Amino acid sequence: MTEPARSDPGGLFHAQMSAADGLEPTGEDRLWTASVALPYSLDLGDKGSVIFTPTASYRGATQMFETAIPLPDQGSYWLYDATLMWTAPDGGYRVSLAGRNLGDERYRAGGYNFPGAITGDSVIGFYGAPRTVTLSVTASF
Repeated sequence: MTEPARSDPGGLFHAQMSAADGLEPTGEDRLWTASVALPYSLDLGDKGSVIFTPTASYRGATQMFETAIPLPDQGSYWLYDATLMWTAPDGGYRVSLAGRNLGDERYRAGGYNFPGAITGDSVIGFYGAPRTVTLSVTASF
């Protein structure tokens, strides 16, 4: 590596590579990825506890293939998630409400390029999940 990989507070990871390192970047490489979560907990005494965790994640632009093909390449984007969880005082019960991709960001998570006459120069993209909300109840015995 031309520079040692490093991880900064807040989940930021950065590494530089070059062909001289034998690690030439290929498809689906992004330069920057970061995530920050800010959990807040509140003790409710004999009513249990609540934890609220908002999260923001950044994904840098991605070139899906070794050769740039604008159609499937993905620009940079942000994803926002949040979780609210109540836990009973004895830990026996837990109720959690989680929202993912709250901004309903439409983004490509991957893709394939099938060049040539046989495949009709097909390009296929796979998209990340849309906004989802999940409620779960857990009981421990």
